[in-house]
Amino acid sequence: MFTWNENFSVGIDEIDNQHKELLTLIGKLFTGARFKKDIIEISNLTTEIISFAEHHFMTESRYMRKYNYPDIEHHENEHDEIIKRLKEYKFELKSYNVDDFASELMILLKSWFVNHLTYTDKKLFDFLTPLKDSTTKL
Repeated sequence: MFTWNENFSVGIDEIDNQHKELLTLIGKLFTGARFKKDIIEISNLTTEIISFAEHHFMTESRYMRKYNYPDIEHHENEHDEIIKRLKEYKFELKSYNVDDFASELMILLKSWFVNHLTYTDKKLFDFLTPLKDSTTKL
C-alpha cells in the first residue's frame, strides 16, 4: 500500500484533502481484500471509490473552468478514462475471485493515482500557482 506524501500535493487544500480521502478509500479496499472481505464488501468499496472520484473530479473541473485552464480537455479525458475503467472492473467483479480482483484494481489505482498526481495535476498546479498572490487563496 502507499500513503500520502507532500510530493503528491498540488498546493490547493481542497484538492489535496480529497486526494488524501481517495488514498484512504483505496487503503480500505486493500485492507478488505487482504483480510478476505466478501465480494459484496469489495463491491461496495469499489462503488464508494468511484462515487468519491467522480465528486473529486468535479471539484478539479470547477477550478479548471474558473481559471480557464488551457489543458482542461486532456485533464478531464484522463478523469473520464479512469472512471470508465473502474466501472468496467466493478462490472467484471463477479468473474474474479476477491484476491485477484483487488490485486488488479490496486495496481490500476496506484499506477493511475501516482501518475495523474505527479504529472497531470502538477501541470494544473503549475498553471494556478502564478494566479495566486499573497492575499488570494485558491
